[in-house]
Amino acid sequence: MDDNDENVFLKLLILESRVIMAIIETCCAQREGYKKWRSLSQSRSVCLVVEASVAASYRLPLAIFHMPNRSSAPIAFARQIAMYVAHVWLGLSLTEVGRYFGRDRTTVSHACQVVEDRRENRDVDRIVSSIETTVDKWLQNSSNLGDEQ
Repeated sequence: MDDNDENVFLKLLILESRVIMAIIETCCAQREGYKKWRSLSQSRSVCLVVEASVAASYRLPLAIFHMPNRSSAPIAFARQIAMYVAHVWLGLSLTEVGRYFGRDRTTVSHACQVVEDRRENRDVDRIVSSIETTVDKWLQNSSNLGDEQ
């Protein structure tokens, strides 16, 4: 892939992330209050935000996170980061995260251990921290939308 293809790919990825964020924000704005945050549909929305953030960080298409078979190591690690953030940072249960990603709860637990171990690497820690910050900002914005109703 040459530089021009990479730039086009990056622009499409950014556009895809913005579209997903707009859809999620619209759905949250249409909800009757923000008190049902822990509902299944909200958990899915939050997981989608995590996925979009990880996908943008690693320049991956969103569909790659739900492939039923094993993936290459970089793709598997990106999925593990998404599962880690959903469980550790957002407090979703291992079962909820596993259900969303089409994996068993023990796989989610393993993913969390792998990411925790690899966070000792500064680059990995920087990426994970950036994703956590992005998700926090989305939660704050969606919470404000729920308060307005």
